[in-house]
Amino acid sequence: MAETSLLSPSLRASMSRASWVGSRLSVRGSPTLVSVRARDAAVTRLARALDLHAVPAPNECHRTALGDCYWLRPDEWLIAAESEDGGALATAIDAAVGGDDGAVVDVSGSRVVLELSGPATRDVLASCCPLDLHVAAFPRGRCAQSLIAKASALLELVDDTPTWRLFVSPSYADYVVRWLVDGMEAVRAERHGL
Repeated sequence: MAETSLLSPSLRASMSRASWVGSRLSVRGSPTLVSVRARDAAVTRLARALDLHAVPAPNECHRTALGDCYWLRPDEWLIAAESEDGGALATAIDAAVGGDDGAVVDVSGSRVVLELSGPATRDVLASCCPLDLHVAAFPRGRCAQSLIAKASALLELVDDTPTWRLFVSPSYADYVVRWLVDGMEAVRAERHGL
């Protein structure tokens, strides 16, 4: 998994300068990603392959032995794993799900994962994301597709810190990081009266 080498040295320095106790931004890299389209019996087979009682419901994420499973739309889920071999993961899932009612594709490299953590992160995200991220509307274990500025992203609330994972296209990672850095600096200045 590639780390901050995905970004220029000057942008990494900006991330470091903008980080403070209220919000920290890091690049987790490019995980192994598998897209699963399933309907009818294939949905049940997918749940069994992931050792789940049921696949994630709308806007939910579940941890599984094979990786994190994100609901994307009524017939599509994304599995993100730390595994180095996306082809092997896709093959294993396809063996369980494949058929006329299911399709599995290795989409590794299609997204970079950013992690934003700290008590001020809801305010940072509010500066560039239209979602209602209040804890009552977006509790831990939820995910949603939205925009960061004008770039598509999949957001997941990982824990109560709060820590957010943001899945973005590699071609937009630099753009999204710049927006988040600006938001971090603005929230810090507002909270510290700078």
